[in-house]
Amino acid sequence: MDGILNNDYNGKYVRLFRFQGDTLVTSIDSAKVEKGEFYFEGIPYVNDFAIVTIGKYPYIKSVEVILQEGNIKVYMDTAFVAYGTHLNDLHNSLNSEVKRLNNKWYNLLKRAGTINVERGKAHDEYQKFIYNATIENRLNVVGRRFIADHKSEIWPLENLIKLYDQLEILQKNNFLVTQNDIETLSDFIKRNEEYAEKQAKTIHTQYVDFELQDILGVKKRMSEDLENALSKEE
Repeated sequence: MDGILNNDYNGKYVRLFRFQGDTLVTSIDSAKVEKGEFYFEGIPYVNDFAIVTIGKYPYIKSVEVILQEGNIKVYMDTAFVAYGTHLNDLHNSLNSEVKRLNNKWYNLLKRAGTINVERGKAHDEYQKFIYNATIENRLNVVGRRFIADHKSEIWPLENLIKLYDQLEILQKNNFLVTQNDIETLSDFIKRNEEYAEKQAKTIHTQYVDFELQDILGVKKRMSEDLENALSKEE
């Protein structure tokens, strides 16, 4: 693993940690920075996430890296990225595409005059990519991390169930997508349908014309205020 850093870190040590679940374990190795570069050799290739870090809190620089056989490049200067092997490049490409599609959809939501069809297409494109990425990469460590990070965005419910079935084939009682996840999404859909049904029932129904008292003690009905407001607009 070859790394590039700012020359300000010359003489200091970069440390390599492994993850165990979501928790860092003891340091695997350390390397001295010389001429803005560092090098790890002979690290175990476990095809799992690790982290390269330098500095002390709160001035810490760090980069996530997948320990995979090959020449891994780590850049920790103006950008922070690990690349050069299939899994590291896959990790970068998935995250970049999710960010691009999410920004596209979000910008359409903010843009005045955007029609719903455009927003819907952007949202469908975003959802489709997330689902396909989880299915295609469910066998590797990058895909499994991607599932953990984005399973709450998988839509509709049928797609989450399909992913659950695929993961159950690989490992019974898998922890990435569980029956609880399916039930949570199902309950969310049910609550939204019930709310939409209630809202639909209120359309074209007559409002109750309340009598209110203003700050001067004068009693008025809501219909009077409404008529006054409409006459001013005319």
